[in-house]
Amino acid sequence: MHTIFRLSTALSIGFHSTMAMAAIPHRVWTARQLAKRFGFSHVHVAKVMGRLVRTGLIVSTRGRHGGIRLARPPQEVTLLHIYETIEGPILPSSACFLNPRFCLSDRCPLGEHMAAVESQLRDLFSRTTLAHMAKLVRLEKLLDDVPSLENTA
Repeated sequence: MHTIFRLSTALSIGFHSTMAMAAIPHRVWTARQLAKRFGFSHVHVAKVMGRLVRTGLIVSTRGRHGGIRLARPPQEVTLLHIYETIEGPILPSSACFLNPRFCLSDRCPLGEHMAAVESQLRDLFSRTTLAHMAKLVRLEKLLDDVPSLENTA
């Protein structure tokens, strides 16, 4: 299935993991639990969690009862915070996708449309908090065992 908008695996890990943390704020998760729950590589989850720890969006505690959780209340963390931590800033763009000497216009109409979409997405991410996203999470699905991959063919 092809879509215009695609998330990197790292961003998907960041969004899904922090939504789980926001949905059950008192729970401490391990990278292994998140990897198993969402079907990601444990190593990749650990790398993404490291980025989120370094920027102060989540905290990590070592030890027998250690793990990771949100560092701030979910209503203070936006999707834009998570996006920019993982992917870097969303910079405004109206550039042509082609080399400028091949573009069909002085101001690329396609590039301008894409810049408008990027601006709308940035605005949406900046307004959407983890608290809002957590309200949409079905807790029974989050807490269920991971579905068997055999049944998804």
